[in-house]
Amino acid sequence: MKILKEPRYIESLKRDGDLYIALPDDYDDQQSYPVIYFHDGHNLFYKQDSYAGEIWDVVSALKTKGLPKAIIVALSCAMRGNQRLEEYNIFDTRFPSHPTWVAHGRGMDYLQYLLFDLKKEIDQRFATFKGPEHTYMIGSSMGGVISLEAGLLYPDVIGNVAGLSNAFYASTDEILKLIHQKPLKLKKLYLDTGDKEAGLEIAEIYTKSNQAVKEAILKKKSKTKFEFKVIPGGQHNESAWRSRLPKILKFLMIE
Repeated sequence: MKILKEPRYIESLKRDGDLYIALPDDYDDQQSYPVIYFHDGHNLFYKQDSYAGEIWDVVSALKTKGLPKAIIVALSCAMRGNQRLEEYNIFDTRFPSHPTWVAHGRGMDYLQYLLFDLKKEIDQRFATFKGPEHTYMIGSSMGGVISLEAGLLYPDVIGNVAGLSNAFYASTDEILKLIHQKPLKLKKLYLDTGDKEAGLEIAEIYTKSNQAVKEAILKKKSKTKFEFKVIPGGQHNESAWRSRLPKILKFLMIE
């Protein structure tokens, strides 16, 4: 794939970021492509850009047999203080092990930029399928939280969502209420958690909150094709997410 890396200042978020756009090697503006929006774009392509020196290696994942050619769009996360936690949740983010630590949710500002301002730019610059059935969002940890929230709030913009190692513990009650209030109109939804997660909290908290979200979604009796997995030995890092990505893409884009 041809990868474009574009530094930019995002006025609505009051921060700098890097925008990564990956195009098929034989990109042809006379045909249209589905678009996959990722969070934490700095962790996708280049080890020198990544937070911990590991990447999702999206380029290799998209070579999985049977996958359609697609355009990847990913913005790097906010790096200062609690900004990443604030942008990746529409609710205030709380931590069971640190009850006095709160990151105030600015996810609506982030989604406004990503799904409207940036998507409009991408659809103008490149040959894309613009409808929700051909638009995807994938994220991990807090990126999984904002991905599910996006799918619940804007199913007319984004039709397929995957969240890996979701940090739903950050605002479980509010997320469950949102699921109860909003119709589930996604085409496909994938959620998972590892049983050996160790992010900002311990594995048991990840498992408990993810199971609660799963049960709430199943109660919706939606037509959305939904898959939920607890990953044996699954840990909280890019290496773990890289290993799962090819099958997740197949579920979202083929099966």
